[in-house]
Amino acid sequence: VKADNLQSALKIVSEMLTAKVGCGDVVLAIGGGTLLDVAGYAAAQVRGGVKLVRMPTTPAAMMDAAYADFAAVDSATVKDALQVPSVPAAVVIDVGFASSVLDGVWRGGIAEAVRLGVALDASLWKKVVKLAPDYARRDGAALSALVEAVFAVRAKKGATSFGLWAAQRLESMSGYKLPHGYAVAIGLCIDLGYAVEKGWLKAADRAKVTELMGACGALDGLAHSSHLIGQADNLLRGLDAWALASGEPSVVVPTGLGKSKPDEAPDRELYARVMKALASGGTAA
Repeated sequence: VKADNLQSALKIVSEMLTAKVGCGDVVLAIGGGTLLDVAGYAAAQVRGGVKLVRMPTTPAAMMDAAYADFAAVDSATVKDALQVPSVPAAVVIDVGFASSVLDGVWRGGIAEAVRLGVALDASLWKKVVKLAPDYARRDGAALSALVEAVFAVRAKKGATSFGLWAAQRLESMSGYKLPHGYAVAIGLCIDLGYAVEKGWLKAADRAKVTELMGACGALDGLAHSSHLIGQADNLLRGLDAWALASGEPSVVVPTGLGKSKPDEAPDRELYARVMKALASGGTAA
């Protein structure tokens, strides 16, 4: 619904106008990241913008999408191609919603916690390691603890783009059939492999991250995406799309578990070698 030529967003706009929603009202968006984006995009258009409250229902949205300061829809080939400012008036989280999501949505969701922990905060990474076995069993308390820990780090240190450029390109290359969490996990594998090849990250640290994601099922989409990962030239267009969206040619690369730095001039040939190894069944670790 994010890539349907605005049809879903315009349908929501029409319903809001019919209901006479105005600037004194609040739109409550309940759903995963895709729904939050489409509803937020619509709410930002009506009467110059109506207040939006986000209530995320998937693990990934609870840890990332719900806090975005924009709402976006996709074109056929570019993830988040059309964006509008959309800062939520509030984010309300009830982890009980996630108990009904598909297994793949649950498994991939931990990639967002991994992403922030590896790039921003060693203590968060350690908490992810501690909670991963329970999370893999779909334990609600483990998800709640992860969401709280991620929120605390985001409030203190902000966000990170680690792994996102590749994840977004993979989603668009798949026709948006590759679940977001799986795409993020693969994007992390690509940037982790690149960091090792650059000599910025220890291979043992990469192994810790990929083994954890594998144990939680976040890498279940890897085998089904080898045909996408193998299209290195196509996938590397994600670097160009990221530069256009961010205004910066750099990508964030981990230098340890809890540390990262920008690579101002990404080595495309090195990235291509990493992708080739990953696509050919080379272990993500």
